[in-house]
Amino acid sequence: MKKRVILAFSNTLFSEGIRKMLDGESDLSIEILKEDSEYPYERLEALKPDVILTDFVTLYNSFPELERNNRKFPCILIDTNCGWENLVTAILKKKISGILLNGSGIELLRKAVRSVANGLPEELYAAAVKENPAYLLF
Repeated sequence: MKKRVILAFSNTLFSEGIRKMLDGESDLSIEILKEDSEYPYERLEALKPDVILTDFVTLYNSFPELERNNRKFPCILIDTNCGWENLVTAILKKKISGILLNGSGIELLRKAVRSVANGLPEELYAAAVKENPAYLLF
C-alpha cells in the first residue's frame, strides 16, 4: 500500500519542486495541500497523511493545531533558511517528527519520508544520523 505524503508549503513553486523530486516513487502517493485551502487542518484530517512535508511559515500560520502533544500527523520540517532559533522553537513547540536541513539532497529526502511514514526503529535512526548528520528525527 502506498504511503500518503502531503506537501504543505508557503510557496507553490517549492511544493511543485518537491513533488517532482518524489514523483516516480512507486511506494509514495504525493499530494499538494494548496496554500489557500480553507481550514487546512481539517483538510489534513480528511486526507489522513502518513507524513507531511512543510516549511516553517506554513507550520505556524496554517497549522496552529499541530502542537507537541498532538502526535496525530508525522511531520517533517524542511529548513528553508528560517534560522536556528526558529528550528529550535519548532522542535520544542510543534509536533515535528524530523527536520531536513538546508543542503540535504534528494536521496536523503526520500529516506526521511519513508522513515517517518513507516516509523523508524531507534537503531536505524542512529545509523541514519551517523551516515548523514543533516537528517534529524525526533
